[in-house]
Amino acid sequence: MVTIGVDIGGTNIKTGLVDDTMCIVRQSVVPFPAHGGEAAQVVAWQIQGLLSRKGLNETALAGIGLAVPGSIDKAGEMVLKAGNLGFYHEPLISKFRPYFPNVDVRMLNDADAATLAEWKLGALQGLTTAALLTLGTGVGGGLILDGKLFRGGNGSGTEIGHMILRQGGRRCSCGNSGCAEPYASAGALEQEALAEPGFIFSNAKEIVDRAKAGDPGALRAFNRYINSLGSLVASLINLLDPEAVAIGGGISCAGDFLFDALRKNVLPKVYFEQCGSILPAALGNEAGMLGAALWVKT
Repeated sequence: MVTIGVDIGGTNIKTGLVDDTMCIVRQSVVPFPAHGGEAAQVVAWQIQGLLSRKGLNETALAGIGLAVPGSIDKAGEMVLKAGNLGFYHEPLISKFRPYFPNVDVRMLNDADAATLAEWKLGALQGLTTAALLTLGTGVGGGLILDGKLFRGGNGSGTEIGHMILRQGGRRCSCGNSGCAEPYASAGALEQEALAEPGFIFSNAKEIVDRAKAGDPGALRAFNRYINSLGSLVASLINLLDPEAVAIGGGISCAGDFLFDALRKNVLPKVYFEQCGSILPAALGNEAGMLGAALWVKT
């Protein structure tokens, strides 16, 4: 039997065919449709295509997991709010289920999916209390508490990127001001670089590369960014005392240059004499698909 894991993002939809050893044996990526209401159909077509290319049909499916960037109702049937997708009280499961009426279909938040995958298969294996931060266009995250994926007291998940980091701070895409997201995302690093007079760049990776090379403007922007990200990580540590905080997303590819600076910034802000590890996530772009597939098996 195989499982399908789908990672639905505002830019792309990634679908993976996962075997019993939790390896993605085939995957496909297509753009998120211009009309979000067509997402269920697009996902169904992807799944049917993957099965066909492997010579399989619906009877080979143990289940289908969908990961979406937003809050989900307690029943796991409706996307309550996913601004990046244009989903507000979107009955995604009921739209999707007719394509696979005899298959178990389950849904969870995409950051929760990535956290579940890192806990079961990646950087957080064997831990009882841990956190994952994903740093990309936005800031996502998830928690493992007392040996379980924590999905919020009301089942809505967690929104680490929308913790208030600075009172009256930068405007966030959610409509509030001062959230962690406009200070700790890859876009936040670009915002810091824009504040440097005459500093011209194309993307966050270039800023990091130039900071590594010792460019003064890039270093100043990078250090301001690290100070904000460090405050977010330290706040999580002070609240939860986790065994580890894993960092994923494109910015984490900066490697030791990022993690050495982050640890140096975080430690003085932590209340405890000792704190858990701050380490890179392990599963990269496959985390959402693997976590969605795992959710079916949970």
